[in-house]
Amino acid sequence: MTPFPVYMTEGNKLITMYTVFMSSIAGLPASAQEFVGHIRDDLPTIIPDALLGTYIHGSIAYGDFAEHRSDIDIIAVLKRPLSIAELKKLREWIEGPIMQASPWIKKLEMDFPVLATLIADSKYGAPATHFQDGTLDDMEAGTDGSNPIAWVGILDCGITLYGPDPKEFVPEITEEKVISAQKGEYDLLVKCYDDWMRQDTWNQVYVITNLCRIAYYLSEKKIASKATATKWCLDHVPEVHQHLMTFALEHIDNTDFSLSDKVIATLPAFVQYVGTLFTNS
Repeated sequence: MTPFPVYMTEGNKLITMYTVFMSSIAGLPASAQEFVGHIRDDLPTIIPDALLGTYIHGSIAYGDFAEHRSDIDIIAVLKRPLSIAELKKLREWIEGPIMQASPWIKKLEMDFPVLATLIADSKYGAPATHFQDGTLDDMEAGTDGSNPIAWVGILDCGITLYGPDPKEFVPEITEEKVISAQKGEYDLLVKCYDDWMRQDTWNQVYVITNLCRIAYYLSEKKIASKATATKWCLDHVPEVHQHLMTFALEHIDNTDFSLSDKVIATLPAFVQYVGTLFTNS
């Protein structure tokens, strides 16, 4: 990976932005660091006229990355929609030998929102080019690229791979927009949790920890990782629900267990409880 040709001062020291970048992803396995480095270096050469900046969000940014369960979440902001030729080059790069040789390609979730439609009024903003599960889709709906929740996280602790500081171009994100996005997340969980919680332990943990993230924001007005929010809920939600947090924290790093019938029986009450929190926000 080539060091950035940009420097910043810290006290009397001169530090390359490359050094700052490497320290920010030091907790990743070496192979994941190399994979992220390819994205950082390659994207500006593949779509140079369209790319504004590339930013890491999610568990890596929150310092809560776990190799077996976390994704590599990246948003690449575009100055304008990609042309057919640029989409072709992007697809060829993703399907090329360097990216496909890395096992981390299976963990990559990358959105390409256009600057003009960056912040939506809800979780589901303007459709955007989206890569996930090995597939690059053009104008996919419901991505993180315009999600206020993702951008609050980026402004708080995101990692800049390329481009300007997001504070220079991200529109104002009002509390109302974030709450609307949280309600969109909640409504999706309400729609799907009864099916998801009966599938496997991973899905049970997923539903619980995402409900905890919503509850944490509605109380603290801050975005947190799933693990951090679940630990907070363990001390702050009514005692009748706390066994769900205990279950999730015990299994968040190891979901190779049988379904919990107790979770199936008691999760609906926690879903309802989180829903009541919106009335006070």
